[in-house]
Amino acid sequence: MKKYILVIILGLILSNPSKLKSQDIIKLLSGQEWQVKVIQEYDDSVLFYYSQDSLKIIHSLKRKYIDKVDYHGVPVKFPIDLVSKKVIYTGVVQVDSSLNANTLYNILKEWFASDVSKFYRSSSEKGSGTNDAIWGTKKANMATVDLSFKNDQPLKLDDPANKKLLGRVVCKYFGTSMGCVRLLYLTFDIKIQAKDGKYKYDISNFDYTHYNHYSASKIGFNVFSDKGPCKSTGPIEELLQCENCTGGLEKFYNYIDTEVNKLILDVKEFVNKNKVNTSW
Repeated sequence: MKKYILVIILGLILSNPSKLKSQDIIKLLSGQEWQVKVIQEYDDSVLFYYSQDSLKIIHSLKRKYIDKVDYHGVPVKFPIDLVSKKVIYTGVVQVDSSLNANTLYNILKEWFASDVSKFYRSSSEKGSGTNDAIWGTKKANMATVDLSFKNDQPLKLDDPANKKLLGRVVCKYFGTSMGCVRLLYLTFDIKIQAKDGKYKYDISNFDYTHYNHYSASKIGFNVFSDKGPCKSTGPIEELLQCENCTGGLEKFYNYIDTEVNKLILDVKEFVNKNKVNTSW
């Protein structure tokens, strides 16, 4: 089942002007065999993470129980921090207890330098150069754009005192040649901090830029003016509010989630492969 985020702004409930409690909504939806989990309850709204057909839920709730639903219909997998409202992948990974913070820090630093291609990722193995015939891409137009996203030195911050490393990742995503989603560049940060026997990663600050691959100009997503949630460039959190190009953007979001999880797994595998027993 696809997963959605639904924000319900509570209004007039039945004939009772008092606010509907989260457990009442759970009871309602559970009765309809909808899987519901409350993430966080606010004074005037409840944030639910649920799975099932979105329109059924919206229409039912609007018709019977509430007067307003703030909804965006694109399935999302992203972990959203409830305080900052930002997309953040975070986790603490336990490793071999023999690895002290300094040793682990050096291994992680080596990971950042091990393979630059990990930090410049593409949805196409061929890349834009060999897709020109299909896409109609002008190399001369795109060369400057590609250069602006060059990421030959992904490690941006090295803090040995705090055993902290900060790197930058660039993803190049090819949509369709004539569709609503064309060519997207995504950048984000990966911060890793080492302690004895464990490390913590935080992956955040996802920013996108959308281009017409032929003219190399920035374009929004089916909008007349380049502003609002469907504008050509901005943080991913704003793009998630865009109600245009939902099919193409869903594929883009799935690509992001896949690539981030590949990166998280790659760090774990590198540490396990390169761990050194320091107990000698």
